[in-house]
Amino acid sequence: MQAVHTCAYRHGTHIARRPSRLDYETLRRIVLSHAPLSQAAVELGVTPETLYRRASQLGLPGDRRGRVLLRRREGVV
Repeated sequence: MQAVHTCAYRHGTHIARRPSRLDYETLRRIVLSHAPLSQAAVELGVTPETLYRRASQLGLPGDRRGRVLLRRREGVV
């Protein structure tokens, strides 16, 4: 499988290794739940950084510095 992915990458094609469990609705529920993101990350089996990255990929609103809305909930300025 690694060789197939490498060959596809060299020819400009990206093959997702596995579908993401973090869709827009899941992240929206996390934001609206007012639970700490670290707790949500543990329950989903991912790191908080993964939540931030996926939210950015899904186009959740962010501030001028490029940080997504989720980071503001954690108190990171």
